[in-house]
Amino acid sequence: MTSLILPVITLSLPTAAVIAQVFAKSLRTTLREPYVETALAKGASRARVHFRHAVRNASIPALTVVGVLVGNLLAGSVVIETVF
Repeated sequence: MTSLILPVITLSLPTAAVIAQVFAKSLRTTLREPYVETALAKGASRARVHFRHAVRNASIPALTVVGVLVGNLLAGSVVIETVF
């Protein structure tokens, strides 16, 4: 089990960083949309607007990137398996 730590870190850190960057950018863009301002003006709490409206719509580009990165993870796992 301990022999899996380095390969997992090697594969997951760059992938997680790319996904986090795409999600953060998408979330910033989504929070500037008019429907978010409308929901806040209607009295919805900021947490409800973030989780109910913004995160749902911001996750779409991140899921698209995840689909593309799955191929990279499979190809990278062959190389990482050879190295470790």
